[in-house]
Amino acid sequence: MTTLVPPLNPTVSTHTRAVMRSPLTLSTHIGVKTYNRTFKRLEAALFLADVLVLLRGRASHDYAAEITQVHSAMDQELTRLSALVTAEQQWITKALKAAPRDAEVQYTDPVTLNLTLRTPRARPYVTLLTRLEQTLCSVDQAWYHGLIPTAEQLKRGNLLFRHFYRACGVIERLAWGLGRRVRDAQDGAATVNASPDYHAMLLKRTGSGPAHADAPDAPAPDEAADAMTAEESASLEATEALVASLTPVVGEAQETEPTFDDPTNTPTFASTPEPTVTLLETINPGLRSLEEPPSRVRELFRAQGASV
Repeated sequence: MTTLVPPLNPTVSTHTRAVMRSPLTLSTHIGVKTYNRTFKRLEAALFLADVLVLLRGRASHDYAAEITQVHSAMDQELTRLSALVTAEQQWITKALKAAPRDAEVQYTDPVTLNLTLRTPRARPYVTLLTRLEQTLCSVDQAWYHGLIPTAEQLKRGNLLFRHFYRACGVIERLAWGLGRRVRDAQDGAATVNASPDYHAMLLKRTGSGPAHADAPDAPAPDEAADAMTAEESASLEATEALVASLTPVVGEAQETEPTFDDPTNTPTFASTPEPTVTLLETINPGLRSLEEPPSRVRELFRAQGASV
């Protein structure tokens, strides 16, 4: 009988990267639904816009100013979301002052997750999810003690979900726009154009603060769904496909950082339409091109003011 001898040294992967593990405990229905439908999409978008666009040598250098603009726009969107959660926390804290101290609401199916973050820019969103869960628990506490009616309890939860959903869509589309432009510049495209939606979003969210800070009136698509819809799964797959197209291949020669006489030179937006690219269709012909999000998601983003 032959005995297999294990190798002296394990295989060493060259694909290793720095990640952060972050625990997150969720008990409320809205908290779990918000995580299910936004976290993976938003984390992938932030990884694309924060890390991968910076690994493209000359293309990254040429778009340095625009990368900074996109980061600023994303930060403003998260700041807007944080301000909303703060306002909700202050409101429910006042409501709970009249609550008795001898009874706490419990939950039937809490879950503790161990999130993987590929960029530190995702950490503020995890913090927001934690604060969202704390707020929702307080709302349930006030409801069970009769301090707010059922209609108010449902309204507050839906309001928070819609804002988190909207912020995820804004950040996702900003990442797509930036990622496509850097990718096309790296590939030597004759023209690298900004889609009208991306251009307008960037202009409106840098220099003058975030737009449409009021609560979105329109419900999120399939708002009752507890997990990602088919359209949202397609959005995540589109982002990950773009991530893959910008991820350096093992053994790939790294570009030498170029030297320019004018380091302040910044890219300008072109006004001509952006050419259609069908990278995602080559991966899965049943899905749309990653040049645009699924049509239903895109239309609902526009209805909520997220397209500009």
